[in-house]
Amino acid sequence: MTLTCGLIQQHPGWQTLLEQAGILYRPVHPDFPMTIDSYAVVIVNAEPTSFQQRDILQFLKDGGAVLATHGHGESWLGSSPVRKFFSSIMPDPARPFVPEEILDVYTKGVLDQRPRSASIEQAGEGFAILHVGRGTVVTIPFDINALLCSRTSRRKNFYYETDRLPSEIVSSVSKGSVRRFITSIIEYLYTWRGLPFIQKWYYPDAAPTIFTFRIDSDQGTQEQIRSLYDVCDRFEIPATWFLDTRSHETWLDFFRNFRHQEIGVHCYQHLVSDTEEENLSNFLRAVSLLQKAGLRPVGAAAPFGKWNESIQLTFEKIGAAFSSEFSLDYDDLPFYPRMKKRFSTIPQLPIHPICMGSMLGARFSASDMVRYFLRVTEEKIADGEPVCFYHHPTHRHAEVLHTVFQFIRDKNIPALSYSDYASWWRERLSFSVVADYQKENGQIVLTGNVPSRVSWRIVLPDGSTAIVHHRDAIDCAHLPVQAHQTPRSVPADIRRVRAADPRHILLFLLNTWYRWTQ
Repeated sequence: MTLTCGLIQQHPGWQTLLEQAGILYRPVHPDFPMTIDSYAVVIVNAEPTSFQQRDILQFLKDGGAVLATHGHGESWLGSSPVRKFFSSIMPDPARPFVPEEILDVYTKGVLDQRPRSASIEQAGEGFAILHVGRGTVVTIPFDINALLCSRTSRRKNFYYETDRLPSEIVSSVSKGSVRRFITSIIEYLYTWRGLPFIQKWYYPDAAPTIFTFRIDSDQGTQEQIRSLYDVCDRFEIPATWFLDTRSHETWLDFFRNFRHQEIGVHCYQHLVSDTEEENLSNFLRAVSLLQKAGLRPVGAAAPFGKWNESIQLTFEKIGAAFSSEFSLDYDDLPFYPRMKKRFSTIPQLPIHPICMGSMLGARFSASDMVRYFLRVTEEKIADGEPVCFYHHPTHRHAEVLHTVFQFIRDKNIPALSYSDYASWWRERLSFSVVADYQKENGQIVLTGNVPSRVSWRIVLPDGSTAIVHHRDAIDCAHLPVQAHQTPRSVPADIRRVRAADPRHILLFLLNTWYRWTQ
């Protein structure tokens, strides 16, 4: 019995999500009949052919599990599709799929209502659980491919207990939340079938999470930068410094003496253009200055976290090994952005987009900053997500970083440079594997040439979870099972995070003025 997901149609958004999540999958093909031994779960992400509809229904009658999206269950469920606009799906403790966070989609969805060929077990905003024969179906109204290929951005607030909330212009779609939502649905369907759910784990050497720290040097003075470097050096944090070369043009060699740090390029002019020609001129000038100062920039990050296809093409042409723009994605795992006709050759390394500057704008005290960062860190650890913060030297508050870095050290979280993180991600994506489950002896047999640092997350049908180093045969009866995580509580006032905020208008005007004066 294979532990593989079947995908009705290969889409770039689905490819990104499944590779990020490390879920083993293959497109449904006539050479692999749709049987309960050939696929653990089938994802109906496109309109199935008449033959596929027949196979799906038989798969379900035999006890299979299906995830159907965006109204693609209409033809074989006999449902009545209803179109509805969804903005933000609020956490719902009754939903069995990642109830702890807001799901921002801002899209029209298609609901499969009143199915004639299925009985409804549970339904809520954004999902329904149905039964067909001896099988089960989860339906969601969203076009996941469109969501993950979305390029729109908007200003969003981020939760804290103060009245004024920190905000940033980020991707309209919370793509990391979408990934966690879909992954948890697929995990639910595996365990519903009584099968172990297996993923390529996200981090090297079975680490529970990792920490990265990015610095955008915008207009920082030598004194501010030295103070920030000293904190990183003291706590052995391999920070990645994205340099605003115009601000340091006469003293760029100052950065040559930094130990265990790496240099990236941020800009010469602190602007992002819509044209590749202007972006390329800006970044080539910055790279030339860095090279003249004896610095070798390894990656890039655009000003204001702004992403468009022309800036991605620019980064490819200057030979950047990675980039990081939160208007494209934030609070997520690495991925390769989809261009018009291909994937980019440069991975995105998403970060948590709220920095001390955002907090100062919300009138946070230093103690508020510490509590905010530690709360986010604890949530990331609990969820197995990477802890990726960033900072600007002009925002000072070294004492806040001191406390955060000490907390990271106390939790034994490995700190990676961006180069190390990007290199690991390429290694993680470099191989394919087949996983078979031998139910009679409870073993997962893995076939493929797997790098030594790769490990696997396995969730058993009873909910027990383990992260194990790779081996060719994994005995599910003798896993180093982790303690069950207590679901984190959802703040009672979480809805105010997406309520209209008049401060966003003022911030828009201030940002517009700032960009015009650059």
